[in-house]
Amino acid sequence: MDITDVEPDVKLQHDATELISELNASLHPMLWKTNVSGKKVLRASVRDRDLSKLLNIIDTFQELPQLLDPHLQKFISLLADSLLTYLQSPPATFSKNNALPLVPTCIAACRLLYRFCKVRGEKVIVKFMSTEVRHIEIVLSALEERASKRKEINTGDEIWQANNENVLCWEETYVLLLWLSQLILAPFDLVSISSDTSSSSYFKVKDLTLPSDSPKIAIRIVPLAIHCLFLPSKEKDAAKCLLARFSLRKDMQSNGTTTSLIKWSLSQLRPDPQIVTHHYLGLLSFISAILSLSIGTSDMERHIFAIFEKVQQLSSSDNQSKALNGNAVARKLIIKILRSIALISFQRPKDRLCFQMIENIIGYMLEVVSDLATPIRLAASKALSVITLKLPEEMCDEVINSILSELKENLLWVEMGRFCRPNYSEEDSMREYLKLSANIPNEGLTTDYAKTNWVEIEKVRSLDLSRVNALAWHGVMMTLSYLVYKRSIKSSNLSSAISALRLGLLFEQRSISGNSVGTFVRDAACFGIWSLARRYTTEELQKVVIKRENEFSPLSVVPKSTLQILALDLLISATLDPAGNIRRGASAALQELIGRHPNIIEKGIELVQIVDYHAIALRIRAIEVVALEASSLSDQYETAIVEKLLSWLGIRNPDKFVRRVVAKVLGQLIWAKQCRTGQLHNESLIFQSIDRIVSEILLLKPRQADERHGLILTLNEIIKNILAHTSKESLEKELDSVQLVFKGSIETALCERKCQELPYIEITPKQSPFLFLIRTLLRDIISILTQFNLYQASYRALKLTFEAVGQLLISAFQLAKIDLIFRELENKRSITQTNHTIINDHAQKLSSHLLQVLDIHYSLSIIQQTRAENHYNAILTAYRLTNGPSKTFMKLAKDTLDHLLESSDRDLSNIISIAAADYGLLCGPNNRWFLEWNTKAFKGDITGQNDQCTAFIYTMFRFPISLYDLWNNASESFACTINRIWSKIRNCDIRVMIIRYLSISFAIREFLLDYSNLIEAGLDDYTTTYQGDVGSLVRIESIKTVAIICEHYLVQDYSNIQKEMTVIFEKLVPRLLRLAAERLDRVRTEAKKSLVFISSLRCKSFQIFSRLTSLSVSSKTYYQCLLEIQCEQYPPHIYQYLFNRYMSGYVTSADGGSEDVISASRSALVDFISGSSKISSDLMDQSFIDINNYNSKDSYIFSALLQVISLKSQRIYVSALEILAFLISLGTFDRQILLNGICILDKVDKILAKSADNIKQIEASIKVFGAFLMAGTNCHPIYDTLILIRKRAICSLTQFLIHQYPKIRNIAADEIFFRTGCGKGIDWTSEIRISEMKLIRQSLSDAKAIEYK
Repeated sequence: MDITDVEPDVKLQHDATELISELNASLHPMLWKTNVSGKKVLRASVRDRDLSKLLNIIDTFQELPQLLDPHLQKFISLLADSLLTYLQSPPATFSKNNALPLVPTCIAACRLLYRFCKVRGEKVIVKFMSTEVRHIEIVLSALEERASKRKEINTGDEIWQANNENVLCWEETYVLLLWLSQLILAPFDLVSISSDTSSSSYFKVKDLTLPSDSPKIAIRIVPLAIHCLFLPSKEKDAAKCLLARFSLRKDMQSNGTTTSLIKWSLSQLRPDPQIVTHHYLGLLSFISAILSLSIGTSDMERHIFAIFEKVQQLSSSDNQSKALNGNAVARKLIIKILRSIALISFQRPKDRLCFQMIENIIGYMLEVVSDLATPIRLAASKALSVITLKLPEEMCDEVINSILSELKENLLWVEMGRFCRPNYSEEDSMREYLKLSANIPNEGLTTDYAKTNWVEIEKVRSLDLSRVNALAWHGVMMTLSYLVYKRSIKSSNLSSAISALRLGLLFEQRSISGNSVGTFVRDAACFGIWSLARRYTTEELQKVVIKRENEFSPLSVVPKSTLQILALDLLISATLDPAGNIRRGASAALQELIGRHPNIIEKGIELVQIVDYHAIALRIRAIEVVALEASSLSDQYETAIVEKLLSWLGIRNPDKFVRRVVAKVLGQLIWAKQCRTGQLHNESLIFQSIDRIVSEILLLKPRQADERHGLILTLNEIIKNILAHTSKESLEKELDSVQLVFKGSIETALCERKCQELPYIEITPKQSPFLFLIRTLLRDIISILTQFNLYQASYRALKLTFEAVGQLLISAFQLAKIDLIFRELENKRSITQTNHTIINDHAQKLSSHLLQVLDIHYSLSIIQQTRAENHYNAILTAYRLTNGPSKTFMKLAKDTLDHLLESSDRDLSNIISIAAADYGLLCGPNNRWFLEWNTKAFKGDITGQNDQCTAFIYTMFRFPISLYDLWNNASESFACTINRIWSKIRNCDIRVMIIRYLSISFAIREFLLDYSNLIEAGLDDYTTTYQGDVGSLVRIESIKTVAIICEHYLVQDYSNIQKEMTVIFEKLVPRLLRLAAERLDRVRTEAKKSLVFISSLRCKSFQIFSRLTSLSVSSKTYYQCLLEIQCEQYPPHIYQYLFNRYMSGYVTSADGGSEDVISASRSALVDFISGSSKISSDLMDQSFIDINNYNSKDSYIFSALLQVISLKSQRIYVSALEILAFLISLGTFDRQILLNGICILDKVDKILAKSADNIKQIEASIKVFGAFLMAGTNCHPIYDTLILIRKRAICSLTQFLIHQYPKIRNIAADEIFFRTGCGKGIDWTSEIRISEMKLIRQSLSDAKAIEYK
């Protein structure tokens, strides 16, 4: 769970000034106006839009309401004055005929006041309201008026009228009740306030009898408050406050009103199926409020026993109280009542009944602290903390122990063995080390193939929280936190409470669906530690001794300081917890801990600066950046973070993305710590970490997919860090140190035996700890691969394991090459000389040669032909010198790769293909692997929908072409194979796969000419299925491939690649330009990206594409720029065929794109043609102009459209006809060019003859005929060709008036009417009208003849 970068609270702080200014400027003008006489008067109504705007502004301050405090006096006073003014003299009613939605000013003011109460709290807002007694009558009368619109009081139902004037606004009632509760606190008797009781006759409360001497205003307030007390809305809260404050007035207590109300409320709390739930809730809320207000006084002491007895009856589990007990709000009110009763009872310490009552209340609280409802648990925990604070010390300890005992229920301790590899003698040879078994007997697996070679060094106790009640734990944690917050726990008893809070900070449970249900427990524990830092002094906390438990303190040396232990726990939660609110809460608690207890926490100031509240908002950043920086401060921080990264907070986390990041961080931390510890030996930290990780991998059960994925990735990251810090220079130093041992061994052998054959050179761990580390890793990888090959069929979520094992194989490839370098030294050599100096020099020369030619860091993921071939030759050399890598390792790698390659997941094909290709090289002279994989890649059926061949094909693309042809035994070349497959398949998914794989292959970089036709076909793929234009996926992938080709070739010397440059310049890039202008947005976007990328290369010819960088692909400027680039880069008078191809893509945008694209592309095309050079006057006398020799922009466009139409491609020629009709209609083409229109009409007629039922084609053709219909008007008689074209258009167009389809007849009639105005009023859809058609045809012909005369 991450928090977004744009945090609401930070944004609110930034915008607060502007929002408050807007609120200040808008509030008064919205409520008040200036009349004709210049006096300020209240508006009768306000616009609902303006009111909603202000309400939204107020709601914005919900996160930081204190920002409103400096301005509340002004805002609340203005709203209260406006409300009073409205109540005293309501303005004239607003007009009903107003079109705008209006709200009465009274309701608007109340809604604003309520919104302030909601954001800032009613107790704060009510303080700014007027307390003048003269306002009581006004407010009370307004309330009675609104209450009179309701039904009988006891029913509690609300009447909502359909008429807007009579609709009741609950915010209005709420605000008035709240205000009256403030006014009722007048410091003199209510009897002195005159009041009219005539309006109170409507309100009668059943079974309630007020004293006869009750003030008149009391007779009005009590029924009204009780009426609102039973309402199911927020009015209940304000009514409760009003009635409670009224009852506790001294004059009301003295005349018996308070007693009457208490007895009446208790009498009403009886089980009755006819009474609604809100009736009980109102009564309970009143009792709770009056008890809460009387704490610290003796006002309610005589009533607490009766109230307690009644509440006990309600809390019983009998059938009558079952419905009430099932309501969480009612139970929460009961808890508040019992809390107040207990606190009042403490005021009578000598009363034994009170003490028994307190004991019963505590027992009840301990029961409900684990309630299913969260509000109940929170209320119970708060109540317990307040009650415990008043208890004697002995009883307080008993309560705390009872609370802590809840944590022990179903809590299990699980012992797990921690293993390490047996100490390998530093004097033993490592020659046969890889043949030793490294397996652990796993109870979850049947391992009968090897004996154990691991030693159990310790038993680690860990907690199993899977069976505990998470809700009970939350209640306990909240209770402890509130006890700490109230300082209810004595400092001498803090040890157990702190241990429990630390345990809660790491609590986690998963539901059946896999969701976390432990977040709220950790949140409560975080609050408890924050309270601990605030409420207790440094001296008190330092005296606390925390018992060392394995799950609490992962450090080998536990810090003596309690504060330091808490700082470690908070650091872990702040950086590693999956919940963003807990990370932030832990960060705040850590800041509080360090700030209030200075100079105790190691590097506390630096730690607070790193674990910043905002820095840990994003989880990935908190792990990758914050945790790494914090671990660099101290060894104990690093150790704690590493330990927890190995738990559910890290590599065992259910989120695979988090596991990948955690593995990377763990690898960096472990290697960094190893570098700081000093020299490498077989008991150093790196060996211990590897032992622990590998042993845990081998002990996993098949279902533990997440753990296996995380642990293997962690091992892989450790290996990657080792390899990253292993350079050629460091290997040379290591070889030199071994050479010294080698030299001494030869001298001894020659002196003692004088043999003609060198003995084996035995390298021990003591002589080369680095080689021991490499072979230890290889041996562990062999164990992991062995287990994988045996049990992978039973693994859950196999894809995750495939990913991790594939990554591990890639790293193991580099380890095997390092091992080869050292194996050369260990092999025996035949010699003919006895001079030991010559022998030693010869061996050193061979070893140095292998080191120089064998690049340990190279992989076939690096696409460099020469480097790959040299690398293969180096491996062949290593085979001649060492007989190759371990045969056990290679066999396991082969079996593992077979499993991985047969997986059908395309997401893993990249990793798997790299691993397979690397090991294909490592096989050396044995190319059996390649032949087997090549057969599965290309000999099987890859034309279907299955993906089983995907990884095999990808692997073949990874090999250099020279090696492919060498290993393929003079069979079909790679280029022929790929082109053959391409020509056979029509599945776009497979075509996309081939293009994508080709882009990362050696083939495209070395033999472009062999694949140019394939790439061109990909750029021209417009396959359409029921899914739509699926060929666009192939085009997009081909566009990316062209960019890669240009990146490779455009940086080379052009003199050596002239043919390739011709292909790029004349075939590939022109197609990119066409795709940059086509209809689909995603294709245009990708083509533009590639063109801009090509312009960034050093080729000057393509720098013109940089003009597109800042342009939107749907803008007019973009299309204009494309047209200019096409003409400048490929002049149409030279590359007319390229311009024709470009226009074939352009017309799809101009006709079939979105509305914006059509508008932009057509406008750009018209502007482009408008720039054509005008025909000189000497051409006006010519009766015919050859368009091929007429060089102007409009001639190029006309010729291109003519060519596109000639292609007879249904995909584009309809669009071409539409654009041609559009341009002719606008008059953008010169008449000299239109003389060739007869050719277009011929082509259109041929098209229509072949597809007479294609509506779109016919409609486009009609538009073309209509455009030519007007082309011959007002022509000079010398243009006989245009006259003939017009007659031809009239004939063709009118013929459609008698078409078999009514829709076509309508379209033709509309076109004729639009062009000439003929044919109005004729219904062409009902029947075929031949006579009318002939009349229109004759009319059009005669009109032209008259015009010429």
